[in-house]
Amino acid sequence: MLTNDGNKNDAIELIKKLSGEELLALKENVNKLKVEKYVITGGCYECETKNVLSNNNFDTLLHELGHAKDHTLKNKKNNIRNGKISYGNKNVVKSFEEEKKLFIKNFPQTQRKQIWYFLSDGLNEIVAESNMLINYHANGNGISARARVLQQYFPKTIALIAQELNK
Repeated sequence: MLTNDGNKNDAIELIKKLSGEELLALKENVNKLKVEKYVITGGCYECETKNVLSNNNFDTLLHELGHAKDHTLKNKKNNIRNGKISYGNKNVVKSFEEEKKLFIKNFPQTQRKQIWYFLSDGLNEIVAESNMLINYHANGNGISARARVLQQYFPKTIALIAQELNK
């Protein structure tokens, strides 16, 4: 599972922090994990190969693992790039669209910019970030401002995603 071209020691340290359930999810949903100290994007999940590239941040690994879980759960009818939760679950999609509409209507541009990544890149990013929030444990870093806003203003969506991720 670990690749030789990444920082193996950093990868091992990240893996040690995973819960048993997330460790099993990593084994089931990821072919290769590569950890590098400096990844400009933070991380990346490649749905065609089921490979994860992550910086050495635990939150990033949980986020990318969220993508992997979402894509592995895909429906046979869905394109490989469309995850089962993010595109195949009508309740999750409906909830997200309702909460998104309310958020955009009620908050100024400055606050919308904090979570624009989630609003513009779609529900698949919210599924991934929800996996991080659900499995987060205090490690001294705290969660990002955008994750806090997401958690505060999209609670129904995150709850529905949590149910799907934990099936």
